[in-house]
Amino acid sequence: FNSDIEVAAVLDKRDVGGTVVGGCVINPSELKAEVDAILVTAVFYYDEISAELQGMGYGNVISLEKIVEEVI
Repeated sequence: FNSDIEVAAVLDKRDVGGTVVGGCVINPSELKAEVDAILVTAVFYYDEISAELQGMGYGNVISLEKIVEEVI
């Protein structure tokens, strides 16, 4: 798969220190990079996660569920 999308970090409050696709999982509060968007893959907790991330100053929080719905 060829894409210009760069994954800056994998965020998870519960699995800090784990690894996903060769990257280290960090707590959202540890994210220091400026990002264009945050993709939330946890469908059932999207509203809670989105509110928390927006409260931390991240404006473009996207639901994976909405992307899938648009494609289908």
